[in-house]
Amino acid sequence: MNEKFSLVESGFIDEISSAYKIFTHNKTKARVIKFENDDDNKAFMIGFRTIPENSKGIMHIIEHAVLSGSKKYTTKEPFMDLAKSSLATFLNAMTFQNMTVYPISSRNAKDFYNLMDVYLDAVFNPRLLTDKRVFLQEGTRREIFNKDDEIQYQGVVYNEMKGAMSSSEEFIYQAMQEEMYPGNYPAFNSGGDPYEIIKLTYDELLDYYRRHYHPSNSYTVLYGDGDVDAELEHLDEFLSAYDYKEIPNKIGMTLAKESKKFIERAYPNDVSDKHNYAYSFITGDIDNTRDSIMTEFLSKYLSYFSNSPLKKKIQEMGIASDLLSYSNYGYGNGNFTDINMILKDADGGKADIFKDAVEEELENIKAGRINGDIYDSALNLMDFTLKEFANTATKGIALALKAVAMWLFDKSPRAAFAYNATLEELKKDQSAFINFVKDVHKDAKLIDFYPVKDFYKDRDEAERKALDEYKASLSDEELEALIKENEDLKAMQEAVDSKEALASIPTLKLSDLPRDIEKLPLEKISDSAYYSKEDSKICYLNLFFDISHIAEEDYVKVANLVDLLADIKTEKSSREKLETDIFKTTGAINFAASVVKNYKNGKLTPFVQCSAKFTKDKAVDAMKLIDEIIKYSDPSDEKVLKMNVLESVSDFDNNVLNIAPAIAMDVAKAQSLEKERLTLKLHGIEKFIHLKELKANFDELKDKEIKDYESLMKTMFRKDGFISHYSFEGRIAELDKAIAELEASLESMDAPAINVEKKREKKNTKFIVSSKVYFNGMATDLDSDNDGDVEVLRQILSNDYLHTEIRAKGGAYGDGLSAGIDYLAEFTFRDPHVARSLGVMRKSAEFLEGCELDQDELERRKIASTLKFNKAYGKGQKGKLAFVRMLQGLTEEDDLKAYREILDTDLDKLKEKYVDKLKRLEDAPVAVIGPDGDDGIEYDNIIDIR
Repeated sequence: MNEKFSLVESGFIDEISSAYKIFTHNKTKARVIKFENDDDNKAFMIGFRTIPENSKGIMHIIEHAVLSGSKKYTTKEPFMDLAKSSLATFLNAMTFQNMTVYPISSRNAKDFYNLMDVYLDAVFNPRLLTDKRVFLQEGTRREIFNKDDEIQYQGVVYNEMKGAMSSSEEFIYQAMQEEMYPGNYPAFNSGGDPYEIIKLTYDELLDYYRRHYHPSNSYTVLYGDGDVDAELEHLDEFLSAYDYKEIPNKIGMTLAKESKKFIERAYPNDVSDKHNYAYSFITGDIDNTRDSIMTEFLSKYLSYFSNSPLKKKIQEMGIASDLLSYSNYGYGNGNFTDINMILKDADGGKADIFKDAVEEELENIKAGRINGDIYDSALNLMDFTLKEFANTATKGIALALKAVAMWLFDKSPRAAFAYNATLEELKKDQSAFINFVKDVHKDAKLIDFYPVKDFYKDRDEAERKALDEYKASLSDEELEALIKENEDLKAMQEAVDSKEALASIPTLKLSDLPRDIEKLPLEKISDSAYYSKEDSKICYLNLFFDISHIAEEDYVKVANLVDLLADIKTEKSSREKLETDIFKTTGAINFAASVVKNYKNGKLTPFVQCSAKFTKDKAVDAMKLIDEIIKYSDPSDEKVLKMNVLESVSDFDNNVLNIAPAIAMDVAKAQSLEKERLTLKLHGIEKFIHLKELKANFDELKDKEIKDYESLMKTMFRKDGFISHYSFEGRIAELDKAIAELEASLESMDAPAINVEKKREKKNTKFIVSSKVYFNGMATDLDSDNDGDVEVLRQILSNDYLHTEIRAKGGAYGDGLSAGIDYLAEFTFRDPHVARSLGVMRKSAEFLEGCELDQDELERRKIASTLKFNKAYGKGQKGKLAFVRMLQGLTEEDDLKAYREILDTDLDKLKEKYVDKLKRLEDAPVAVIGPDGDDGIEYDNIIDIR
């Protein structure tokens, strides 16, 4: 063992099937844990206990800023340079309420050490300490370039948080923290309140960094099949430069002995007069795994299922669109576990009704009046979810986050995974659950969030006035100095890194990569049945039903109907019984609709897909449930339909800003690609527009909607075109038989396939949402043939062009480029600009035409491009991918050809092949999601989806 570290604890954790060793660095007392197992997707994470002292976003800005150059790695953005040349399967940094972490993972050992080295130098030797321009770019600045212009606030984190806090959901969550823990650190916005971020100074930032970023305050996680002694030796190269230092930032919270139990708070809502109500109480300590598991179980029991007692009560009362539940189960969110019940979109004056409903169900639990079916379903779901935790592609990162979150409280990180004992308590009988609720349900807070239009108007006007007054107060010399500061930043952003700086970034060589690719497992059982052998004790099943015979005008109805399946009654079971049977038997049964394109013959096939996951002993029972759902589901209950519509619209409204980049890209792609146009109907924005219309005119439209659903149920699941696939550690004979019997029982239909007409109309489209920033997209078709070199093009445009012009210079939180087999789509998110960013995208061909990369730089982009063929997979994912590739008409030979095209391409080939195609972006229609008002673009369609 490495003598510079002391082993303090070791063992094996059954819950995650991994050995572990905990070390202390002798010189600095830095903490290190190694999870030892045979996973080749090695992971590293270093984190720091960082407690917010205000809402200026210091922790978040430091997280961004330390990745913008360091002592050893001298380019402007080593983080992005790594993205250009690495096989990283995970590369990110994250800020939580009480920790900031820097995780990476890679399957390639050399790449793993490269990433580890860059991150260690970034956190301990950042350029931020000597170059204020990093703070001005990533944090906040007063931007002005001409003396007659207005001063504007800009900054990457500033714009990110403007976008985040535009969401009423984000606002309400932060407000709940303020009311639950007044005067304590969770009450501060660790990401940063935009109106507070602008008050932050460079000196404050440096002071906070120097007090927290030290090995004595660090927590390092190593994971996978790497050599622990070599990893510790590499870590010591950085740690040994420091001596031990006492870090006075212990996590402490003091709850007020007396506090208000009923609180009224305004929240931003420009389109509705509906209130939201929150009922919250503390359930235990975050460093007690039993409290965490019990809290999550309580949340699931009360509200996860349609038949959960509290959710069912709320639905029957008809007073809200939905009931949401948040449990502080996880990491980085204060010292306590808590539970928060949110009544969505209710009328005013419902606070007491909601409070009584919640407390009645809690009293029922205390008295032992528990719904046994829901209890068992919640327990099976919890057990299944925790078992499946080990199946994720980035398991090492997930383990690292949980380990450090526990470690922050000076508890062994092993304790974070000690959940089997609590599950056994819950399985034994209900007494542990009853006693837990009796112990923790004492002091609760009820918050009435009432809507206010133009919520930020006064603050925005005050901010504008303050900036104008600030400018007026400047002398000519001071104004010139401010302009020069911005010009210096712009010059830094536009400067090209020197060859010497670029050479400092560690990279792989093409010679480090294999010429062949990993084969994906796929075995043909019959013409309509496939199987993939994977190391998984959970079976992942996918059944595809061809719906080519259904008319396109019915696709939106199909999309809504499949959302209802497994959540409505059948001719054999009530809605409640079906749901409990599903979750007693499986981890989930879900339905979705999609379009698959065969790239060899161009055929488009719309499918309804049923996916399910279960253990081997439940395979036959799972198939019986699927058979019941697809043959006997009854969508005639208008009350259930209305509840589903309200919940779906509520979910969409809550998440629209999170999915806005995807919406913008999908709408942009639909302008030139037939597959994407149909996708908008089957699971895209058109589906949600229809749901919003249905919600607004439910009584008028409900009868026809139900009639259409009933008609679709008679024809949607047919034998023609049926195909199945599952992944498991071995063939399951009983499952093979059940699938074959299901197929044989389906009816064949003579209905001819509907010829899908090409109805593309290219239009600039804007969707209005409640946001202070924009999400922009445009796309073009590529007329390609599974060409691998498009990945190299994506790397060059995304990292060398869009990132520099849109994020670094433009201040957007993010940008990117998605390249498929037949399309290329560019997008931005949380972007303060529209016309400027779209103008950048339109010049993509011009950039490529003038692009100059030497052989070393091109090689870096090619290496990163191969990640598509070298990525990490969760269990069940390889088989599913192999199956979908088969549906797309693609073979292993096609993928190998694409992979080798990446290795063998050059810049001249890329220019010859793609410059003219990229010129299509010069007049491509755009999709924009953002606030109401003139943004400089002429739109053909403006759709308000608030």
